[in-house]
Amino acid sequence: MDEIQYDFARSKARNAEHVQLTTDLLSITTDEQAEQYIFLPQWKLYNAAANNEIGNFKPAIRYLQTEDIAASDAWRDKVFIFYKRWAGMFADYDIDAERKKAGRALYLLFQDAGKVPSRGYAAATAILTDLVTSLGEEPYASALAAIGMQEAPAKIQKANEEFHKIYTERTMEEHDRSNAMDMKVIRNTTDEAFNTLAKTINMFY
Repeated sequence: MDEIQYDFARSKARNAEHVQLTTDLLSITTDEQAEQYIFLPQWKLYNAAANNEIGNFKPAIRYLQTEDIAASDAWRDKVFIFYKRWAGMFADYDIDAERKKAGRALYLLFQDAGKVPSRGYAAATAILTDLVTSLGEEPYASALAAIGMQEAPAKIQKANEEFHKIYTERTMEEHDRSNAMDMKVIRNTTDEAFNTLAKTINMFY
């Protein structure tokens, strides 16, 4: 019979093309046939390498864009500023003493949170989480009711959580990408395993 030709160039093939070739070659035999014809160890080596390549191939990875994170961060900044200014309006201009006092207490709390829009992503998330917790406690909970700002904690929390969800997904994808095996290395392993398989079969037959 003719020998299996294995010493052909495969380096220029695109990842998708290489994976397709690998998939096709996996279908040439079975464990039972490989055992029968005495090349099972080499076949299993190729099988493992080939399936590893196929499993690591991702032809269309959706990557979260920086614009998505920036837009979500800008929105939570607006929510924060909106309620800070709401409290500040009562603190500075309300003619009712009790509402003015309530506005003042809330405004000082927002001031203590600092310049959230200028903070880093993670720092801003932590600050807003702490702010929401404080707004749910006294005397701030009563102050919110006094100036009709009861919805502020839920709105701030929602904006913060929506940002954190996108940011976490982005961070996880960056982690996956940085730790994913290099397809070039995987392909070389598959090729070497196939070459060994082909040489073994050629030697026997």
